Amino acid sequence: MITLREWGVLWQLIKTDLKIIKYQVMARTIDAFVWVMCMIIKSEYLLPLFGISKSFGAFVLAGSCATAGQFAVWTSIVNILTDISGDRVIFYYATLPIPAWMVFLRIIISNAINSFILGLFVLPLGKIFLGHQLNLASISIFKFVLIYILISAYYGAFALWLVSFVTSVSQAASIWMRILYPLWILGAFEFSWKMICDASPVSGYVSLLNPYVYVMEGMRGAVLGWPDSIPYWNCALALTGFIVLLSWHGIRRLKKRLDFV
Repeated sequence: MITLREWGVLWQLIKTDLKIIKYQVMARTIDAFVWVMCMIIKSEYLLPLFGISKSFGAFVLAGSCATAGQFAVWTSIVNILTDISGDRVIFYYATLPIPAWMVFLRIIISNAINSFILGLFVLPLGKIFLGHQLNLASISIFKFVLIYILISAYYGAFALWLVSFVTSVSQAASIWMRILYPLWILGAFEFSWKMICDASPVSGYVSLLNPYVYVMEGMRGAVLGWPDSIPYWNCALALTGFIVLLSWHGIRRLKKRLDFV
């Protein structure tokens, strides 16, 4: 049974992280601006020259809202691995009067907050670039907020899970090229899941094992009301399942690896 005191200790740790994060908000905003600018210029002004529909800009913007937070994943992985092999502050946290799993839950929550902030300004910046091409009336605020929180939580859990498989900072350099980029680029970022199925039904059903498919499809359902998306609530349910599974497995592996009781 977890006591209020233990939850209080966890909250104090998260508050410490929030004090650090608040100084990064401006940098995160600039990152989002550069990301959106590049995506919109490509999809709204360059690709139409090759015959792509101008509505593709709004399609990519929805994917960008879902994607921006993932760039906090790799940074988090490097920071955690650097700490484990260097200052080992995480071992100090393990001596606090909280269960060992709470030490890792704090990492997941902090990662999620970082991801949340990184993508927070993508939609309003995208509206500035797209203008009337993005119809704000099509956005479901409730669905957008819910799926955005789930996506941020997924990135937080995913970062911790990846750390459990990497033993050194030098190996972390391969995570983007070998894992994050393939999952993202094949995860329905610039195409819908229906398009995958139309091209190859087998590939479409195999792609359902990729959590990024639910990230993209869920966000497009909330922002665009995209009729060809996987049903919104299916995406929300799938992401919830991935969050729970990755958190449980990542915490279990790291507790064993670091010999935390």
